[in-house]
Parts: sequence; structure tokens; C-alpha cells
Amino acid sequence: MQGEEDLRSALSCRYPGSSPDNFIITNGASEALDLSLRAIYTPHAKILIPRPYYSSYLDCVELSHMDNVFLELQDGRMIEDDIEKAIDGCIGMIFNSPGNPTGIVQSSSVMDKIERLSQERKKYIISDDVYEDFDYSGPHRQLKGEYIISIHSFSKSFDMCGHRVGYIYTTNKKLIEEIVRIKACTSMNTNLLAQDFACQVLETDKEKMVTQSQEMEKKGLYMYERLKALGLELWKPEGAFYLFPKMEDSSRVVSELYYDYGVIVYDGKWFGAPNRIRLSFATSRENIDKGLEKLGRYLNR
Repeated sequence: MQGEEDLRSALSCRYPGSSPDNFIITNGASEALDLSLRAIYTPHAKILIPRPYYSSYLDCVELSHMDNVFLELQDGRMIEDDIEKAIDGCIGMIFNSPGNPTGIVQSSSVMDKIERLSQERKKYIISDDVYEDFDYSGPHRQLKGEYIISIHSFSKSFDMCGHRVGYIYTTNKKLIEEIVRIKACTSMNTNLLAQDFACQVLETDKEKMVTQSQEMEKKGLYMYERLKALGLELWKPEGAFYLFPKMEDSSRVVSELYYDYGVIVYDGKWFGAPNRIRLSFATSRENIDKGLEKLGRYLNR
């Protein structure tokens, strides 16, 4: 139920001081999030979510019979004093850094604050780390502590989206037992063949991983400058592979770009940020140029 021993052992080598027992292999990061929320469920509990947020967070919290409370980001960033005030009355918090949809990496001081509040106030922190290998600000910050639940995926770093392999990392033994109990009664296990693939890709040369991240960063900066040249206001990408420019009447723009120009962008309101659109640069430079050319024609029509 918890996952193949070989895979969990291989993962423990990536986390100093950990053991295979600290990991639960899941059907993608989505199941990891769902299991984590159900495991920490408390009647009438509230979960703090920074806004803009990844779209599925809200539904996952509601499906776990808890309530969402929002922390408004300032230019994509959490403010330390705001976190301390907002987390009161909540049993925990979900966030991602690097961020989807913002592309922002939270500062070291903010991460320190979250880690400290988690321990001092016994707040569960679900850290969605699926973009950990696309952190352009430096080495990814892994939160530590008894109440930290770290969620990871093989989909982004290793291009294994369809194989559906993710994992939970936590040092909280009681929480691990509860998550495994829930998984045993629901999905039962994660595909064994996919777990074997995941174990194999962990042997990927680290230099290749670094090169992949550097190439993605270059594409993000290229697209960022092109969008600025079109007159759009947006944040410089610091991680992940998204740009989140302001766009009035975003729902109309999403529809018109798709039906009239064959370009797919996501509506910011799906992420709690109306009048923005999300674009991805996780594609070839050729496709980026094609999309930007069509976007330029749309904006200048």
C-alpha cells in the first residue's frame, strides 16, 4: 500500500536523514493532496490557501469536508505578518513554491516563517513541491518539521505525466499510518510498472536535470520579454513554467483566442485571479513564437 521498497529507498537517498518509511507512493501528486487532506481532517476545520492558487486546491479541501480561507498574495508573494494572522483558526495551509499559476518563488524568510509557525502552533503545512526541479532562484527549499507534508510528482521533472506517480514525504509517523490506511481503502496501490519506471528515472544524471531547468528558464525569460514588448504587465518567472499577465475581461479573451486563433490559455479566474491569463512555456521555442505571433495579432486587431 505504501509503495515499492526499492522506490522508497531510492527516494530516501535524496533526503538526508530520511528513511523509506517516510514516503508514500501515490497515483500522482493529485492523490497525494487528496490523501493528505483527508488524513488531517477535523470537523469544521479551515485550510489557509494563498490566492492566486492552483485551481484544484479549493475542490480538494471542500471534498474533504473542510473550508477554504484565503491569504491574498502581494505581487505573487506571501507577506510574513499576513501569514501569521491568517493561519489563526486554521488547522493548516496549502501552498506551492515555485508557484502555479504565478511562477513566483517564495523568499527564504517566508519559508522560515511558515516552518516556524508550523512547529510552534502545530499547523499542518501541505507544501506542493511538484516544481522543485524548476526553481530558478537557487536550490529548492525543502521545509522540515513534524507537521510538514511535502507533495512531489514525477510528472514535471521526469515527463511522466501519464504514468501517474507521485509521493508524500513526511516524518510524522501517525500521519503516515493514517494516509496508508485511507489509501488501502480507496486506490489500494500505485501501478507497479509505473513505480519501476519512477525508480529507474531517479538515476538520471543530475547535470541533465540542471540543463533541463536552465533551458526552461531561458524559454521563460524569452517569453517574458516578448509579452512585455506587447505591452502586457506580468511577473518575471522565478520557477515552474508559467506566466500570468494581466488581461481585462479574461474569460472573453480565453474564448476568443481559442475559437478565433487556435491558442489555448487559461482564465485567471480559475485560479482566483480574474483579469489575468495563464500561459505556459513548457513547449518548443517554435511553438512559443507561433503562439506569441497569434497573441500579438489578437491584441492589435
